[in-house]
Amino acid sequence: MIDACQLGDARSELAAIGPASSNDLGPLWNAVHLKEAQAASTCPDVHDVMARFIGPSKERDQASVRADSLAISATRDALGDGDLDVAATALACASPYASHGPEGRSLRATAALERAKRCLAGKDWPCARAMAKVAYALGAPDATTITTSAYAAIQGEFDADLASARAETDVSHRVELENNALTLWATYLAAQASREPQP
Repeated sequence: MIDACQLGDARSELAAIGPASSNDLGPLWNAVHLKEAQAASTCPDVHDVMARFIGPSKERDQASVRADSLAISATRDALGDGDLDVAATALACASPYASHGPEGRSLRATAALERAKRCLAGKDWPCARAMAKVAYALGAPDATTITTSAYAAIQGEFDADLASARAETDVSHRVELENNALTLWATYLAAQASREPQP
């Protein structure tokens, strides 16, 4: 009956025989719960079922594998759609074994790299550098390109601010531009440069 996936009938018969806490019925209940887990379509749904397993068992381990598979698949789909928040939520459902395994690391690297690109486009320099570092640590070689691009963009903004400051006749605006340039220099560029910029 359980193998035929007639779960409703199986649950009713087991409940009539005795409570789920019965040692004799535990394996049968776990077999039912495994079928429920295999029928679930999302990782959170599988975890809801796993909460009903009775003690450690091979069925519970198999359900965990099912949850991880769904989490990885959902993460991959979300990244394909460009939805980084949904991807992060989906991967968070996976076990540490799955999220830190080869496929999980690859997906995390992809997500970090995409986040770095978006931060770069938005001129969020701290985010771009931090996420590129994360992506590189996870094995994304393209992350170095993001870091290089970020420094090039920062240098461009720095040069533009200095050029604008030199041409600015309004003292207060000139000071604002110079302060912006100084912040960029001190925060990002000083460690990369061999000489001080000319005022």
